[in-house]
Amino acid sequence: MAERAEAVMVAAGGTVNFVELVCPLEEIRRRIGAPSRLEYRKLSSLSLFEELETAGEFDTSSMPRAAITVDTGDFGPMETARAICDGLGLPLDT
Repeated sequence: MAERAEAVMVAAGGTVNFVELVCPLEEIRRRIGAPSRLEYRKLSSLSLFEELETAGEFDTSSMPRAAITVDTGDFGPMETARAICDGLGLPLDT
């Protein structure tokens, strides 16, 4: 899927910079039950997360190489966006 999206962009004269977002497992476990996750229809069951993680469902080894990696463990959404923009040399419109 990512390769297809990249091919479309390149064919149109654009470029693609993949961004990898990582977060320590302990922080994911802490955040998983937050009410905001329900609002955005994110996974909110710790037991389901543990089951999926144990089954290897979050393996990212087949993902395209990232231009930058941002550890979101200490960042909220705005700080993460700022780190991505800074890392890619893009302006952040707020």
